[in-house]
Amino acid sequence: MIKAPGAVAKNRKEMLSLRKQYLTAQEVAEATGVSAGKAYSMIREMNAELRAGGYLTVSGKIPIEFFRKKYFGFNEGEAYDSQRVL
Repeated sequence: MIKAPGAVAKNRKEMLSLRKQYLTAQEVAEATGVSAGKAYSMIREMNAELRAGGYLTVSGKIPIEFFRKKYFGFNEGEAYDSQRVL
């Protein structure tokens, strides 16, 4: 099936408007205050955990929600529980 050129352009616009799903190593470094090398190491470790759980991963990037859960201990929208011990 051949798609009309307008349909393809609309699809690309829709794809660009999707919410960002992954953090890069540079963004992890900025969020955590570590070097880019350490951020890549953290991402490799978290991606290994995801792969062990049967998930697909992207080298050098980490899903935002997984990063928040691992690093901060809660997801966006969850209330911070000060009684939880790290």
